[in-house]
Amino acid sequence: MPLDIWWSRNDRIVTDQNQESGRLYRAIKQVNPKASVEQFVGTWAHSHEMHPLARLPLALVDLNIVELDEPLSKAVKP
Repeated sequence: MPLDIWWSRNDRIVTDQNQESGRLYRAIKQVNPKASVEQFVGTWAHSHEMHPLARLPLALVDLNIVELDEPLSKAVKP
């Protein structure tokens, strides 16, 4: 089963995500370089990206949890 790990360098709630989420990603890849795991590293505030009017819908589309009624504009990158 694929795993996506999302973490932010600017999170003020979980302050050391590189040593938590980033470390988990690196450990998985070290054990199995072909593991179906991706990391998404950003600079967003804690949970900001998961607001229903921000990037949450795009994340759900990217994870194949929901489908769009219309295709995304080429300017939008999930």
